[in-house]
This record gives sequence, structure tokens and C-alpha cells, in this order.
Amino acid sequence: MTKRELLQLRSLKAEIAEEQKRLSYMMRVYPLCDARIKAMKAQIDLHINQCYDTLSKLQAYIQGIPDSELRRIFSMRYIDGLSWMQIAIRTGSYDEQVPRKKHDKYLRREG
Repeated sequence: MTKRELLQLRSLKAEIAEEQKRLSYMMRVYPLCDARIKAMKAQIDLHINQCYDTLSKLQAYIQGIPDSELRRIFSMRYIDGLSWMQIAIRTGSYDEQVPRKKHDKYLRREG
């Protein structure tokens, strides 16, 4: 897993919410009897499912990290969107480099 892939996690959650909002709006405004509307709904549904699949893989990767502290660091960074300083404080360190270096070392070792 790469840092770039992990950074998609927050964006994927936002993208799913946006697509669901579009779908909800479309369903309220347009009748589903039109074949074009059905096709658009199917495309949006497919895209949402693809996003959920990717999101699930990223979360499974994080949950599969064997070390509890590292798992917490990755969760706080990629799922919760915290800064390195916020993560440092929550993990009992007041130097943002500590969790960042642990994170980077793990990615280098596992990547």
C-alpha cells in the first residue's frame, strides 16, 4: 500500500457522500420511468459501489497492521484526517515527527 493510495481514503468518503447526494436529488426530481434516468442511476450506483470497494480495501489494510500504535497512527491520519501534531498528542508524544517517522518507516518496510 502506498501513501498516495492511503490519502485517497478521506476523498473517497467525501466522493461517496457527494454521489449519494446526487442520486438522491436525481431520484426526487426525475421520474425513474425514463430509460436515460435509469441508466444514469445505474452508473451512479456502480460508481458508489466501486468507491466502497476501494474504501473497504484501504480500511482493511489499516486494520491489518499488526502493531496497535501504528494502526492507531494510520487510522487517525487517514480515516480521521488528523494532523501529525494532533496524532502526536493523542499518542502521548509532543513531537509530530515521532508518529510521522513511525508511519514512514512502516510504509518503507511494508511497501
